[in-house]
Amino acid sequence: MKIPNEELIFAIHGWGLWATWSVLGILQIATLRYFKCCHQANMVLHILIGILILFSTIALGVMMTFYVGEASNVNDEIHATLGEITIFTVGAIAAIGIISRVFMRSLTWKTKFILRSKVLHSILGYLLIFIS
Repeated sequence: MKIPNEELIFAIHGWGLWATWSVLGILQIATLRYFKCCHQANMVLHILIGILILFSTIALGVMMTFYVGEASNVNDEIHATLGEITIFTVGAIAAIGIISRVFMRSLTWKTKFILRSKVLHSILGYLLIFIS
């Protein structure tokens, strides 16, 4: 099945991921760095933006995977491989963030595991924002 407007598909994919990583990625940093005065609100905002980043990255990546799989004139294996790695990494960042938050709220002591998982969550997040 050939989609009539190929440029539109590539524009949606490119601009959508740019907005996801440039705009929402910076908001992710801002929610925890600059909104510390409203701890409960900034965590809710951080979680909601994280979910939006996760779902938009998966949706735009899968959309392009299905389109490129059907289009014979697109052959960029490096970009596709990096896209798959990014989708996996975004999922891992979300999972690590959820695990860290659950343990931070349920345990009274901040164990090394919690502290390390928070650092890993931050490092992977900054790395993906930097790469994008």
